[in-house]
Amino acid sequence: MLSSTKKIGLALAAAVALVAVSAGGAVADRLINSSDVENNSLRAVDLAPNSVKKSELAPGTVGWSKINGPTKDRLKHADVLGSSAVALTTTTTPIVNIGGSFASRSTELGSFTLEPGTYLVSSDGFFISTEATSGGTRMQLAIRGVDGSTWGADFGTCFTGLISTLKDREATCNTTRTVTVDAEMTVKVIGFGYADDQGSADSGKLTGTAFVSAVKVG
Repeated sequence: MLSSTKKIGLALAAAVALVAVSAGGAVADRLINSSDVENNSLRAVDLAPNSVKKSELAPGTVGWSKINGPTKDRLKHADVLGSSAVALTTTTTPIVNIGGSFASRSTELGSFTLEPGTYLVSSDGFFISTEATSGGTRMQLAIRGVDGSTWGADFGTCFTGLISTLKDREATCNTTRTVTVDAEMTVKVIGFGYADDQGSADSGKLTGTAFVSAVKVG
C-alpha cells in the first residue's frame, strides 16, 4: 500500500506530465520561428529530401552557395572548358617574302600549343606598310597546326583586300574556325602575301601582327 506522501508525489508527477503534454500541444499549434531554434542546431540531415523548395525561401535569406554547395564544386566540370584557352598577341614582324611558295617563303609570327580537345579558334591579322608598295598585293594570315604535312592543318586562313600604295597604311583580315585536336599539337601563326602579277616586289615592305584566341569548347 502506498503511503500518503507517495500518493501525493505521484499525483504531482501526473499533473506535471499533463501540463507538459498540454504545453507541447500549444507549441505545436503555432509556427516555429528562429527564436525557437538554437543556433547551428538544424542541419541538412534533419530535413527530409526535397522538403524545402526555392519558392519557400525569402529573397536573400539563403546564399546560392548554401543551397548548391561551394562554387568550386559547382564549377569543377565547367572549368574543363576554357582551361586550355590561348590568348596570343604576336610580335610585329616584317613579312620578308611576298609571292612564291607558301611552304618555303612564309613568315612565322608566333606559335602556341593546344592540348587534345575541340577549340573555337579566332584570329585577326593586322598588316601595315612601312614604305610605298605596288598596290597589287593581298596579305594573308594563316593558322597552321604542325602535323607533319607540307601545308599543316588549317586552323584558319584569311586575306586582306589589295593593300594601299602608300606608306603607313593598314590592312586587316579575320577568321574563326572550330577545330579538333587529337593529341598535343604546336600551332604556328604565319604571315604571307600574294601579288596579283605573281611578283615579289612588295617583299619586306609590310609588317604583320596577329591576335589569336583558342577557347576549349569540347
